[in-house]
Amino acid sequence: MATLDKVSPLVALGLGAALSGLNPKNLALAVSGAVAIASNELGSAQTITCVVVFVVIASALVAGPVIAFLVGGQAMAAPLNALKTFMQDHNSAIMTVLLGVLALSSLGQGIGGLLS
Repeated sequence: MATLDKVSPLVALGLGAALSGLNPKNLALAVSGAVAIASNELGSAQTITCVVVFVVIASALVAGPVIAFLVGGQAMAAPLNALKTFMQDHNSAIMTVLLGVLALSSLGQGIGGLLS
């Protein structure tokens, strides 16, 4: 991770795009969102609205820190570094909780589908 702090913005963009597509958490969330949207009988406008809302919410955690740094400048460097350190230190717990919530949500939807 320390090496990534020194790469150019273009290289960071390329690495981010490549790694986000291979991340199991991102794949699980994207597939779950796509299945939830596709499994409903929605019209074209409703489907497009759902996809746009999903993309906005999914990208908020990426865009938020970037916008905060662009607006706050160096004043945001320390809080963002603290957040990065926290997330690196607790990555396994974050992944466990996130995938557990995703599993419970999928389980609930499955049981709901069986009972209806």
